[in-house]
Amino acid sequence: MAAAVRAGATTADVVAVEARRAAAPAPPPPEDQDDEGEQPPWAEPSGVVSLTARRAQLPEDKRPLPTVAHYDQLVTRQPQGTV
Repeated sequence: MAAAVRAGATTADVVAVEARRAAAPAPPPPEDQDDEGEQPPWAEPSGVVSLTARRAQLPEDKRPLPTVAHYDQLVTRQPQGTV
């Protein structure tokens, strides 16, 4: 219950998730391996692609630009009963 309160929610779903998390066994610690000469995991390429580079590979978008002209009638409409 305390973990659910710290999470900022006390719904039954949050309490159930926190109870399962508390009941789950702790994961085993990682094995300490001697990886001399290997790069650390954070130095490997992550596969993140630049949006600019990705956009250059896409075909040209031939759709018309969006418009809000149909909303103009809502702005310029006169209330009934006035001239």
